[in-house]
Amino acid sequence: MRIKKISILLFVLFIFFNHTQATIPEKAGCWKFDDPSNLTKGEDGYKAALTLEGSHSFAAGPENGNGAVGIGPGSHYNLKHFILPNGGGSNVNEYSLQYDFMIPGNGIWHSFFQTSMNNENDGDFFINPTGNIGVYDVGYSNYSIIPNEWYRLIISVKNGSHYICYLDGNPLLYGNTQLIDGRFSLDSLLLVFADENDEDGLIYCSELAIWDKALNADEAKELNGFGHDILPFLMTRIPYLQGPGQTTMNICWHDTAQTGTNVEYGIDSTLGFITQGTCETVSDPYRWHTVKLTGLQPDTRYFYSVKSGIGVSAVYSFKTLPDSAYTGKIRFIILGDTHASDTTMAGKVLRAARTKISELYGPDIENHVNGIFHTGDIVVNGNSPVQYSTEYFHP
Repeated sequence: MRIKKISILLFVLFIFFNHTQATIPEKAGCWKFDDPSNLTKGEDGYKAALTLEGSHSFAAGPENGNGAVGIGPGSHYNLKHFILPNGGGSNVNEYSLQYDFMIPGNGIWHSFFQTSMNNENDGDFFINPTGNIGVYDVGYSNYSIIPNEWYRLIISVKNGSHYICYLDGNPLLYGNTQLIDGRFSLDSLLLVFADENDEDGLIYCSELAIWDKALNADEAKELNGFGHDILPFLMTRIPYLQGPGQTTMNICWHDTAQTGTNVEYGIDSTLGFITQGTCETVSDPYRWHTVKLTGLQPDTRYFYSVKSGIGVSAVYSFKTLPDSAYTGKIRFIILGDTHASDTTMAGKVLRAARTKISELYGPDIENHVNGIFHTGDIVVNGNSPVQYSTEYFHP
């Protein structure tokens, strides 16, 4: 009987540890640059191939016995990935890239990749001169790269769904979603570290990998990195409306500001009225701001902007609920169980709802939908503040 209990315990522990670790999908290609005599040699078992255009040099990697490559302006690699078209288009629309990299200094541009096979356009993902990662179409990270320190960057792309970057296993950038078969889809060749006009400063890379899938947050965390503490993802001053009424509206948002919580509002975009509110620390550095507007008119569209600290948001709008004299339609959206570390499906449902509403009634959805009911299960772990940003507020 005792042996049976021990066996059951071991089985439970086996299930637990296997359940808590993410299973990393098989790579389409991987290069570790450990052989100075053949720096483009790929790891065994992968079909993908890497060829050099220009020049490169062998360098020391992040650990003893670990090699790296240094590649600078005017030089790049051609990466033939052999990934078949996916993601609903004629090109590769779903993929992930891993870069273990270091830069010797800021003040110049460094390119991660170029999707134009002839290197005819601007590069498609950079470290800008102030050390921020991104590109205009996607957006840039708040975090700035520290020169002469190693990082592991994971770029997870699923066009039509998301463009997310992770740095050392932490969420770094929730970029603007890109079009299927658009700029960030891949042809048969990807140009690594390329740019058409020398915005590709010297960069060191100790490992490069590509997948035919968009890695999720758990998988990026499992891949880990070099231990940098990346600040939590904050949807700074993006308002969240709660408890709409005929004459009231609760406007909330989060950021790191400790003072100056107020909302400026009015019946047109010139605003004109100001109401102060309160803020509280949810979990450092998250501060939750709340302003309750009162004395509003029923069934009326209002414009507003939120303010906290020295920051001001864009101008948004909402519509109050109608009173008992109203004889028109009342419409609500009902959602539930949207929690997931991979928010692809939740985002797809939300975008489909918005598209259908716009198709039926017009793009000014606040004039046609009176509210949203959510039945719950909005995050995987309610004790993790960052999950409210990444799994609920962001999608």
